Amino acid sequence: MKDITILPIFNQSVPGVWDDFLNIRKNAMHEVYNYKTTPENDISTLKELKKDFTYCGYNFAFGAYDKKNMIGFIQGNCVHKKAIIKNLYVLPDYMRQKVGFRLLNQAEKALGLNATSIELVSLAYAQKFYENNSFKPTSAGSNHYIKFVEGKVKCDILPMFGLSDALRYAYSKITEENKDTDALSYLRKAHVPVFVYLDIKAKVQGFVIGNEYADGCKAFVVPGQPRLIKDRLLREFNFYKSSR
Repeated sequence: MKDITILPIFNQSVPGVWDDFLNIRKNAMHEVYNYKTTPENDISTLKELKKDFTYCGYNFAFGAYDKKNMIGFIQGNCVHKKAIIKNLYVLPDYMRQKVGFRLLNQAEKALGLNATSIELVSLAYAQKFYENNSFKPTSAGSNHYIKFVEGKVKCDILPMFGLSDALRYAYSKITEENKDTDALSYLRKAHVPVFVYLDIKAKVQGFVIGNEYADGCKAFVVPGQPRLIKDRLLREFNFYKSSR
């Protein structure tokens, strides 16, 4: 199995990301369904991607990378605690290597803090894949699938793609305790890279924030938490940045 890295994509509008999405989708559809997309299809898909990214406050995406090349992706949004997976595709040469499973797993973990359910409309070929990952059709014979988020991720670091009320409160409290309110104003900006640390009760005990196109980042933890939490946050961000 090839050495594939799964990374969050905080800002889908940077050059090249949507081109990669379209290329992967086009090749996957041709391989599985012998379906050739047209330029009109691509324009329509790109328009939908841009609309979703621009107007949905919590728009998530992960890419699967072989070195620096994107070979698969998952993308969608989360509104009113309901997450919707819009796209999940993998290049033909990387199919049947659990890349899709890893993308789905990472998205589910990240959504666990904000969503109570995950929904999608599945093409025929992918229905068995989703059923094997505990998604259920909403009715007999339906291609509309749903999975309820049963538990929060604990003692782990997750990427965050937007600000829920719970996250906004946690960020405010932590930045205030660390006497750095400038970080809070930066957090309010859309699509900046943020990773949070969740404790054994799935509560935010720290976060790291930075600019993926500039040096440096800032990590904050609740006062009294072990230094290793801050170190883990910094390592996570630095790994993310070095892998981009």
